[in-house]
This record gives sequence, structure tokens and C-alpha cells, in this order.
Amino acid sequence: MSRMNQGILGQLSGKIGNVVGSSWKGIPVLKIYQPNVANPNTAGQQAQRLKFSAAVAVALANLTLLIQPFWGKVFNYMSGFNAFIKVNISAFDSLGVFIPANFKSSKGTLTAFDTYGVTASGATDDITSTWIDNSGTGNASASDVFHCTVFNATTNEWITKTSNDTRSAAASVTNGGTLTAGDLLKIYPFFVNATNTKQCDSDFVAIVCGA
Repeated sequence: MSRMNQGILGQLSGKIGNVVGSSWKGIPVLKIYQPNVANPNTAGQQAQRLKFSAAVAVALANLTLLIQPFWGKVFNYMSGFNAFIKVNISAFDSLGVFIPANFKSSKGTLTAFDTYGVTASGATDDITSTWIDNSGTGNASASDVFHCTVFNATTNEWITKTSNDTRSAAASVTNGGTLTAGDLLKIYPFFVNATNTKQCDSDFVAIVCGA
């Protein structure tokens, strides 16, 4: 049995033929009912499952510090978790191996960095970031706030560090967790506007932690 609210242009609830009506975040949704989905377990499907499983594992590692505070507030028609998976599934190969250059800690329409540079110290656990202040270029604002996601490939740990440093400051020093000289670090910095409604595509730099 199906029910249509508010007349023919309203929301459909229930099932008509192979069409199922429901609601997600208050948005009417129509889906095709497929009771007998083929599952031949082809090589392509196996590869996609490995990529998806690897992306989900990384998403879970970044859920609290990255996805919930940032991704969840920008994508209105998709959960932050699902948006993160959609953007970052290409950061894994057919065996589920991570491709660091393809990963995005942030995705959006805000103007990104101009000439980002970074160093890290195992003695102080600090990550020092610098960039050229490009406020006024595109929709870049001096009040945009700097944040940074770090993947320590040596310890297989993820961490996102927030800051109060603005784009106009052109530099930020953040604690990178427990760092050791020689650690292989993948750095993904990004800007978020002052109202946390827009963010830029993250940059990417791979470095070796110094002493």
C-alpha cells in the first residue's frame, strides 16, 4: 500500500510497482525496488569492494575530528560520511591500497592555498605551515581559518588539528600528535570560512619529519 501526501505533487510513502517512496532529512526520495539483485562477484566488483572497505576504514578514523565538524556541515543533500566516501574512494587502488595524492581532507568552492609549505619536528611534535596570503582572490577572505589533517604513514595514524590562525596570518604552528624524526607524513591543509559554511579543496604535501 502506498500513500501520497499533499496531492499529486506531495511526498510518496510506500510502494507502487517497483517504485518506493520515502523521506531522507525531510527530502522526498524515490527509489527503484530491486528484490533480485545479481551478485556474480566479478573481479571488478571485488576490486570496488576493497576500495570501498578501505575508504570506510579511513572515514571511521577521521569521523570525530574531520567528517563531523567539517564535511557534515557543507553537504546539504548527502551526509558528511557519504560525501567523504564519494570523494575519497578514488584514493584507493583495486587492492585497497592508499594513494595519498588522491586523498582530500576537504572539498569545496572556497579559494584554496597559494604556495603552501610545511615542516615538522620530532623534538617538539610541531607542524609548521606557511602560505602566501591570497585574501581577495576569488572568494578568499582574510578571516578564513586554517586547519590541517595529517596522516602519519609510519605509525598509520590520522589526526586533524584545528587552529584559530587565519588566511591573512600566512602561517600556523600546530601540534601533530606524537612525532618522531623520520616519520613519513602526508599533510592535507585546508581553509574554512568564518561561518563554517564553505571550505576549499585541501592541498597535499608529503614530508619526512625532522629532528
